Amino acid sequence: FSGMHQKPLGISISRVLTSKAVMHNFGRPIYPYDRKLQYVWVYIKVVNSGTTVVSVKPDEFTLSIPGKDAVNYDYKASNSMQKCLKEINLEPNKKSIGVLIFPLPEGREYILHYNGPEGKIEKSLIIDLPL
Repeated sequence: FSGMHQKPLGISISRVLTSKAVMHNFGRPIYPYDRKLQYVWVYIKVVNSGTTVVSVKPDEFTLSIPGKDAVNYDYKASNSMQKCLKEINLEPNKKSIGVLIFPLPEGREYILHYNGPEGKIEKSLIIDLPL
């Protein structure tokens, strides 16, 4: 097929937050395995603009600081959230939003990588640092 082929899966970032831990009303806070790291919360919006069902899995997303190796999401921290991005079969013209939480060093800029059956997508995220 030609390079003009539209991918049915659209990925956008609806929000990005950072924290030192994931706090809960119940149980203990969850910290990154390395306390020098922080958590980057990425609210990912997936949209299926195609005509067939598209399967999206959280494992298909990684996050990196530009020029550094990408990391997988923190399974325990992410799955402790009700809004965690779950594996989903997205019907045509449907959308879903979920959060994945990644352990990374502090930075101003991150890159969200999607690598799945729908190809590769990269999204740049800029963190608004508090003044």
